[in-house]
Amino acid sequence: MTSLSSRGTRVLEAALESAQLALEAALAEHRQRLQACQDCSNQTQPCPRMQSSTVLPNTHGDQPRLGLCGHQALAAPNVTTAKGKIVGGSVAPRGAWPWLVSVRLDGELMCGGVLVAATWVLTAAHCFTGNRNELAWTVVVGDYNLGKQDEGEQELPVSRIITHPKFNPKTFHGDVALLELTRPPVPTQGVSPVCLPDGPLEPAPGTPCYITGWGSLYEEGPAAEVVMEARVPLLSQDACRGALGRDLLTSAMFCAGYLSGGIDSCQVPAREGPN
Repeated sequence: MTSLSSRGTRVLEAALESAQLALEAALAEHRQRLQACQDCSNQTQPCPRMQSSTVLPNTHGDQPRLGLCGHQALAAPNVTTAKGKIVGGSVAPRGAWPWLVSVRLDGELMCGGVLVAATWVLTAAHCFTGNRNELAWTVVVGDYNLGKQDEGEQELPVSRIITHPKFNPKTFHGDVALLELTRPPVPTQGVSPVCLPDGPLEPAPGTPCYITGWGSLYEEGPAAEVVMEARVPLLSQDACRGALGRDLLTSAMFCAGYLSGGIDSCQVPAREGPN
């Protein structure tokens, strides 16, 4: 059993490394083409110190390319402040988060995710603890209202699930996974990959962050029908550990929110996407 476990870990590590190298190569190859979107700042909301005009490579022959990363259909999202209830969030404008995707098991929403490249989605590893069969999973881009088919919505099959080799389902350490799609989505105004940082990035405490997705509107409540959003500040590790306890926050985690409560991403089970 030990040898089988070690072998499986090595295979997962190799697969994860392969996916990471593919993403890094794509970014490195096209980083030289930056500055292409100097005149569209009204439609682009780049994160601090992140590129806002990366053109992603087309790795699927003659199929259309996705456009610039970080390109939002609207000028800016709503701004939500702490008000006691994503919990405490507000309805996001349609098209405000074009990289947000829904990750579905047999057609049912299980998790949120983020489109990071033409055929790659970043999501949570714990979503797949019960089912690792790629044939059962799909990713929906351009999703907004869970109760109806949205214009521009596209459902794409998953060809590979790569969970972090050191993911611990008890502590949630390494709770990250990559999904490889069988094909890239057809480019539309409502679909755009998120911008990735140039390298390792550790934002300072107080940096504003957005939580988005279909999570509960209140503790133990039902999931939202449409995309919700809220803005929260990044907390220092010391403040986080002081509020949550040292055992709940591992070295690979960070947290954001208000110590007074009111706004957070209450997950049912993991229906938010990092932004």
